[in-house]
Amino acid sequence: IHQTISDTANKNERKDGIALQGKQPLTFYCITTDGPVKSQGRLNEHNASYIYRDLIKAPLSGDELRGLAQTANSTVKDLINIKSQAYKKIKPDLAGMKDAEVIQLINSEPRIMKRPVLSDGQRLVIGFSEEAFQTMLV
Repeated sequence: IHQTISDTANKNERKDGIALQGKQPLTFYCITTDGPVKSQGRLNEHNASYIYRDLIKAPLSGDELRGLAQTANSTVKDLINIKSQAYKKIKPDLAGMKDAEVIQLINSEPRIMKRPVLSDGQRLVIGFSEEAFQTMLV
């Protein structure tokens, strides 16, 4: 079971307007154009309840990016995939950028962010790792 967050939806509410209660659901951050994603397949195989967040259709706010970085005990800069085509095309000077500039960069080009990202609000998995995803599902 999964819900999709649109750019206008409240992230604590399902599309049908029913508030999510109890344990915070998993949130799966990805880009739809990535095609069939092995990690999303794992979530579906385990019938995991999760919220799907397309980073193009519903970009992350600065607070959300800071929150993800904090959950991962890292910085917003660490969310950048320096091996991505988008990064190589833009060639930003990350070392000289402040957090606000990095957030603006991610919002202007979401493909520069590491993905997929899976979060339960307490833990974060960046990139696909079979073992790490499995621990999030139990």
